[in-house]
Amino acid sequence: MAFLMQWETAIAEIGVVHWIDSSGNSSGFSVPPEHDPEVEKVVTVAVNGDAAKVETKRKDDSSPKFTEYSLVRERDTWKISSKLDFYDEETASAFNAIDLESWLAKASESCNPPPSEAGDSPNCNILFKAGQVLKGDAMPAPAAVEIRRAGTISLPSGSLVVRDFSYSPEDARPLSLKVAPGEYEVEVAILENTIAAVRVLIDPSGQEPFFYRRAVTVDGDSSIIGVDAGNVCLCDARAFMSVAKRGHERDYNAWVNSTMGRTKRDDISPLKLNGSANPNAVVVGSGHGDGGYPAFWMFDARDKPVALIVDFQIAAEFLTRKVRVPWTAGVSGIVLDETKSGGPRVRINVDDGVAVSGASVKIIRWLDRIGAVVGDNSSVGSWDSGKESGWYVELAKFNHSAVEMELEYYTGYRNGP
Repeated sequence: MAFLMQWETAIAEIGVVHWIDSSGNSSGFSVPPEHDPEVEKVVTVAVNGDAAKVETKRKDDSSPKFTEYSLVRERDTWKISSKLDFYDEETASAFNAIDLESWLAKASESCNPPPSEAGDSPNCNILFKAGQVLKGDAMPAPAAVEIRRAGTISLPSGSLVVRDFSYSPEDARPLSLKVAPGEYEVEVAILENTIAAVRVLIDPSGQEPFFYRRAVTVDGDSSIIGVDAGNVCLCDARAFMSVAKRGHERDYNAWVNSTMGRTKRDDISPLKLNGSANPNAVVVGSGHGDGGYPAFWMFDARDKPVALIVDFQIAAEFLTRKVRVPWTAGVSGIVLDETKSGGPRVRINVDDGVAVSGASVKIIRWLDRIGAVVGDNSSVGSWDSGKESGWYVELAKFNHSAVEMELEYYTGYRNGP
């Protein structure tokens, strides 16, 4: 402990000397050190009045490979204002020109995206009715919807990329459905001071009834938007995919710095990517944070797209179904197969315990003759092979107490009052 306190004190003193804001100076230590003048060499220096940028490159196989220091002249010395680490050269692009055009060409205005998953009733339009009172499973009490305008997004390519803004650009893919190039309104639905959904309004004159199709990418990837940094970005596909790798890192860090003093749960940030004169991206807080959120195209009675929506499922009711199967001592093999109707396939054996495929099982319980729970899968080890998932349940302990096994599995979700 004494050593750590001495280390922290020494690092703090160095921070005061070399940093504009000493809080930017890391106090971590490692072997070998993160920065070492023997392996980290200055490769470029650019001075502009009282500001400068210095880039270093590591000679070994360290990752990240490059560091860019921004400096400010303070009286007779230079101090570091910020530093960014990079994995790629300054000129490294996410896509070459041929690949970029190939991906963009796959999006089409005549595309027919797949329908929403069986069992889902998104009804996302209800999320954008100001004053509508909603109550989802994640909400402690009913609340009225507030609609906030997030600005106008410019889509000169007509193609959209939807993703966590922190993700590297090289695996970005446009959505399969393309819209007419132009500018579109972006709105967010607010529940409990939190963004419950965001939409790009394609056609405000859409006619009910509305129905929903999954917003998949041109390579058929999932319409579930993965989030690891608490945000979702909707942007013009060409603009996003044309940004160099370092440019994306700078854009992301600038966004992080601009939002640090704001409440991220309802944050809205229009951005101008790749030198655009108008906002061509909008980054919003992703509901309650990290996770996976469904994206839908909303179509109207004329079979025309009227909006692109990302639902953060705050107002969602998650639907489940319970099914019971007999349980006897030494039971083995397939004991349930409802895959044709969207349910699970359940396999039992001594080595794997309980193996499930075809549906997302929430919990498994073992019941005695009067229906009382004598055990469940909540505190045992789990596994996932890609084709099946399961739990290492000690099956023999239920041989004399259980007569049924009950499974509760996910069947879909719906939004509603």
